[in-house]
Amino acid sequence: MLFVIFQAIKEPADLIQAYVEATLMVSGLSKQSPEARNISRQLYQLLLKRAGPQHATAWLLANTMLGGLGLIKSENKDYKIRWHLPSCYSVLGDQIEAEYFPNALRDTLRFFIASKMATLAEDTRAEVQKHKSLIQ
Repeated sequence: MLFVIFQAIKEPADLIQAYVEATLMVSGLSKQSPEARNISRQLYQLLLKRAGPQHATAWLLANTMLGGLGLIKSENKDYKIRWHLPSCYSVLGDQIEAEYFPNALRDTLRFFIASKMATLAEDTRAEVQKHKSLIQ
C-alpha cells in the first residue's frame, strides 16, 4: 500500500520527503519490533535507489535527511519530528556503511552528526556512540 502512494507522487522533492519520513517513522519503531527494523533497512535501500545519483536530488536527499534526524532546522515551520530519534540513529548506524549508501551522503551525515553531538539529546547521543560508523 505504501509503495502505491509513493507512485502517485510526481514531484521529486515531495517523493524524497515521503520516502525519508516513511523510513524514519519505521526506523523509529525498530527498537520495539524486529520486523520494523528489517523493513526500515529495506526502506533505506529503496529510498537511496529512488533518489538516484543526480546532483540536485542528492542535495535534496541530504537536506531532508538532516532535517528528519534533527541535525538542521526544517525550512517548513510546521515540520515536526514524529519518530523516536535514537532508534533512527541505530538503524542508520547499521546502514551507513552499506555498499548502496552514497559516499557523499555518508560524509555529509557524519559531518553533521559529529558536529552536533554536544547538542543531541542524551539518549540519541548514547545511540550514536554505540554506532561509531556514524561519526568516523
